[in-house]
Formats: sequence, C-alpha cells, structure tokens
Amino acid sequence: MPIAVSCSLNPKDLIVIGLLFFQAIFIALAVIQYSSAAGNEGSRCTSDYHCANSLACKNRRCQNPCDDKACVPNTDCTATNHRAICACKKGFSGHPSTGCTRIESCTYNPDCDLNMSCRYGKCVDPCPTECQNKHKCQVISHVPICDD
Repeated sequence: MPIAVSCSLNPKDLIVIGLLFFQAIFIALAVIQYSSAAGNEGSRCTSDYHCANSLACKNRRCQNPCDDKACVPNTDCTATNHRAICACKKGFSGHPSTGCTRIESCTYNPDCDLNMSCRYGKCVDPCPTECQNKHKCQVISHVPICDD
C-alpha cells in the first residue's frame, strides 16, 4: 500500500518564506542603490573599488587622478583603472614621466603646429617662401595666405 505524503505547508512556514523573500529583495535593492550611487566624482570611498574606473579614492573621495597635475608638460592624461596614464602629446616625443619635447621632424602637416607647414621632413614657417613682393602673410591651418 502506498504511503501518503502531505505536501501542504504550515501557515507559519509560509510567513517565514515570505519574510525571507522580502528580506532578499530589500538587500538586492540596497546593493543596486549603493552600487549606482557609489563611484561618482565626489562620492565617499575607502578604496578605489568604491569608485568608477576613471576615478581614484583620494582623501576618502572619488576623484579624477588627472586633476592633481599627475603628468608633466606636453603630455595628455587619461584616467584608466583608477590611475593617471600619461602620454606625450601628438608632435612630441620622450618619456611622459620625465618630459616630452617637440618632434622637429614631420611627415605631414598635422605633425606641426597650425602656424607651420611640413616641408622636406621639417616643420617650417611657410610664409618667407610663399609671399612675394612683401605681401603680408599669415598661416591658417598650415596653409600660407598672402594678403595684398
């Protein structure tokens, strides 16, 4: 003869299950709220883990690591993995932690300042050779313009 098994739950068990369910929902919402609020610039933190990837925890606040002049002149700073990453600007070479100097040679006009042109591998002022008869010359985006 088969044994009968009761599958009905005690009302107290239902209350406990319901409370555990709502407690789990409350904890999940708290975690979501904390993680979305944390990490913004100026947010409180105790480690880089509490900040967005582009921010670092300094003085218990999430801050941009590039804000404190982390890089030397003629470099660009990018915040990555909570750190300032320095790189020489376009047209400069060297070591971004000790200094970058202007590259004297060029391949194309964009390798030079806007008021210079790339001629025979060097950044030069194009005006002395372009404007004859003492016309006024100005360089706009690497191109010499002669005025009458």
